[in-house]
Amino acid sequence: MLFRILLGAGFAALFTAMFVAGSTTELVREDAEFIQDTVMPDVEKVDTAAIFFNNMLLTLIMFLPGFGAGFTIFAAWFTGVVYSSMVAIAPVAGSIHPLELLYLTPFGLMEVAAYSIASSRSLLLGVKVVKRHPLAEGGKIVLMEVAVVAGLVLAGAAVEEQILSVIDDPGWMSEGASCHHVPWTGITVGVDCPGL
Repeated sequence: MLFRILLGAGFAALFTAMFVAGSTTELVREDAEFIQDTVMPDVEKVDTAAIFFNNMLLTLIMFLPGFGAGFTIFAAWFTGVVYSSMVAIAPVAGSIHPLELLYLTPFGLMEVAAYSIASSRSLLLGVKVVKRHPLAEGGKIVLMEVAVVAGLVLAGAAVEEQILSVIDDPGWMSEGASCHHVPWTGITVGVDCPGL
């Protein structure tokens, strides 16, 4: 059990490192706009179900034996690149440190936990495949982990929708915007805000 916890913690650390690495990617405005137009949906069209299905699909891919662990690393890096694209378009978004998104938002914490469980299980399943052990062994544990991860992703999606509903004002992240507290977090965003 201790090994499983340490493996999950290791993947959380790896996810964090790759997310931060992606967030340092410098993008020209054209590339940033392309990423935003391609990846980021209209906030008005996003609800808990859409966030849940998107994140759950990613999480299920992360459970795939062996492949899922590598996919997690890519997904973490690319999520950081998406953050970088937000900063390139609205520099005030840079007042939110990438680690704040992961560890000061409830949805960030829940998603990191879910992705760590899925990717560490992927590695364990990959070892089973290499050793030619039947994947059905421990199937109940994997199903329980999928259920736990689904609960984390669903709760994270509900909180993320609440946060997005507050910040969907087009002027919220624009230059010259006043300071705004992001609900459910300890994050304040804006220009020349106290404490930034």
